[in-house]
Amino acid sequence: MENKVLVPLDGSDLAAVAVEYAEQVARALGGGIVLFGVVHEAQLGAADEALRHEVDAAVDAMGPAAARVQAAGLAVEREVGIGNPRDTIVQRAAALDVAMIVMASHGRTGLDRIVRGSVASGVVAHTSRPTLVVRPFRDPRHQLDFEHADHLPPEQSEAVRQALAAPAMVQEKPLQGSAQVSVTFETAPYPEARSVSLAADFNDWDLAATPMKQREDGCWWATVRLTKGQEYAYRFLVDGREWVTDERADRTVPNGYGETNAILDLRDAVPGRAGG
Repeated sequence: MENKVLVPLDGSDLAAVAVEYAEQVARALGGGIVLFGVVHEAQLGAADEALRHEVDAAVDAMGPAAARVQAAGLAVEREVGIGNPRDTIVQRAAALDVAMIVMASHGRTGLDRIVRGSVASGVVAHTSRPTLVVRPFRDPRHQLDFEHADHLPPEQSEAVRQALAAPAMVQEKPLQGSAQVSVTFETAPYPEARSVSLAADFNDWDLAATPMKQREDGCWWATVRLTKGQEYAYRFLVDGREWVTDERADRTVPNGYGETNAILDLRDAVPGRAGG
């Protein structure tokens, strides 16, 4: 078995969310990533030239994801299979003898779940290979399903779990000669969100004060300067209506509204510290 991670992609933003998690898995396993597109079997009747066009387009569509993986310092390959997506993914994973499959489930409700979510469910049902299913529409604490984890060696399974559990919501960078710290706040993936705001005591809970920017992987981020030696309470507001507490913060505390605020503790800020 090679310590490669197979990442099925279909060109959608939602599928690309899985790439971030695949990077964490690949690092934990000490391997590389194979980005895998599938030209659906409905295209099989097309002329050779048309079919080649579909394959080339699928390879090109994986370009941004491949660039991201390379920038992260990981080996990356791009491949395209032809046929039924579920069967083609399962067969290619077996042929490459990859260590894991990492893929996103698109499904929420109704037809969208039947058509798209069924591919991830079908892969899990038809392989015994360890598979991480990323479900972007779930609560951030329950977005990852690690299926068939017992088929990994125990030490690798534990390494993957630790990598996925590693805090990544807040990163601090001390500013030389300053009593302040540059702090980057990052959300879990919200690929379909139109806006995310960072509301905190340091901006007087002003929803317009610190708008966040969206990355290609669906995560939102914002960087602010904060004074060391203090604690700060904060939350994220998605699309102006859904409050989200960063469960990977230093800790959470009741906020008086029946919910909780995340707490960033800068009382002992150190270089390179990741919050959580």
